[in-house]
Amino acid sequence: DDYILSMTAYALTLAQDADAKSAFNTLLNKAVVDGDGRRWGTTPSAQPSGHSNHWSSHQAPTFAVEMTSYALLTYAENQDYVGGIDVMKWIASQRNSHGGFASTQDTVLALQALSEFAIRGFSGSAMDAAVTVTGDTFNHQFSVNRNNAMVLQSADLSPVPSSLSITATGSGFALVQISVFFNV
Repeated sequence: DDYILSMTAYALTLAQDADAKSAFNTLLNKAVVDGDGRRWGTTPSAQPSGHSNHWSSHQAPTFAVEMTSYALLTYAENQDYVGGIDVMKWIASQRNSHGGFASTQDTVLALQALSEFAIRGFSGSAMDAAVTVTGDTFNHQFSVNRNNAMVLQSADLSPVPSSLSITATGSGFALVQISVFFNV
């Protein structure tokens, strides 16, 4: 079972067991890798290209978020930050507009994995970035530095622009999430 394999690989890595690398390599061979990142427990969409159901959730099943979170924790424990970036991106893309995931369990595990990866991977790096969001009549610049790196920064886009451009300069790592709400 791949879920058990993801937990086992992480547990063996924490215990510094001799079989940890072998278990993690077996898990890596079962990953789904595409434009969305690297993940476990899901297959690429069976929906025909160009057809989407705008009323359905884009979130992956909870077990997929949990398995992928165990993999990210293993990447962090192994200090393989380059290898873990695509995994981190996929997990972050599954968050809902409130910052959580589909269930309490996958939310706790995903947030733990994202936090561990960020703390271990980026704590020694310089953090001084400017993130600029531009769209139609909207222009806002966010400053991310050591003093505010863990603080949520947000801006209201009203009216909603037809397109947005996001650029970043400087050094460090920042996560950008855009949520659109409609009251019907």
